[in-house]
Amino acid sequence: MYVKIEKGMRRWKQQQQEEDEADDSEDEEDEDKDEDEEDEEEEVVEEEEAKEEEEEEEEEEEEEEEEEEEEEEEEEEEEEEEEEEEEEEEEEEEHEDQKKRNKKRNRNKKRKRNMKIRGRGNRRISCAQKSMW
Repeated sequence: MYVKIEKGMRRWKQQQQEEDEADDSEDEEDEDKDEDEEDEEEEVVEEEEAKEEEEEEEEEEEEEEEEEEEEEEEEEEEEEEEEEEEEEEEEEEEHEDQKKRNKKRNRNKKRKRNMKIRGRGNRRISCAQKSMW
């Protein structure tokens, strides 16, 4: 009977050992699965962070481009305004020059008309004739 008990104990111990080994392997598998899941989660998180960083960088680049475009537009507008002012100044100067020319022409016309009225017109007067007057 003692032998039967001993055999039963051995079997029980062996079964316990096998069960423990099976539990250990299951635990190891579970741990591996958990680690794999954690690694996958970390990878997903890292990918999301990388995507977010890329999106932020793209947004920043877009904002910088928009700012540059706005600055260029402002510069172009300023240049156009300056050109318009210069053109206006040139037109004013041309107008003033035209006024001066017209005034001089009118003065000359008037002088010529007066000379004709007085009889001196376009004729050249010799020195002798001048002395007669």
